[in-house]
Amino acid sequence: MANTIFISYAHEPKSRRAATELAARLRRDGLPVWMDQWEVKPGQMWKSAMESALQEANTVLAIVGKSKGSRMLEKELKAALEQEKTVIPVLTEEADFDDIPEMIRDRQAVAPTNDKNAYRQLLWALGKSKPEPDDLDSLTFWQRMKRYIINE
Repeated sequence: MANTIFISYAHEPKSRRAATELAARLRRDGLPVWMDQWEVKPGQMWKSAMESALQEANTVLAIVGKSKGSRMLEKELKAALEQEKTVIPVLTEEADFDDIPEMIRDRQAVAPTNDKNAYRQLLWALGKSKPEPDDLDSLTFWQRMKRYIINE
């Protein structure tokens, strides 16, 4: 699957849930997504499947949660950087910028994954059209949060 988006995440429940929700949303929006739990069959050699998928991908979304020290996430990110892939840190709701792994901290991040404007920015980074400013851009952060929380 050429030009896929490779989803990299720590294999703990909150990061897995955020990764799965984002991957499903991207697929619904017509983007080719590779995620291990969807693509690696039981009994299959997962390491070679992951390496092959990473080789074919042009973009890696690094789902960043509060969990620290995921060796697999770090290995995937290191391989992606060595292969000169585009790596985009995507923060979960509970994560903040200090949680981004050091090796990708210099890259523009998207946060949080459930924010409408952040998702539009992510789609833009993935080759969809650039988001147009709308009325949300003129609101303060707290006004946007209020709208988001009460779904106005």
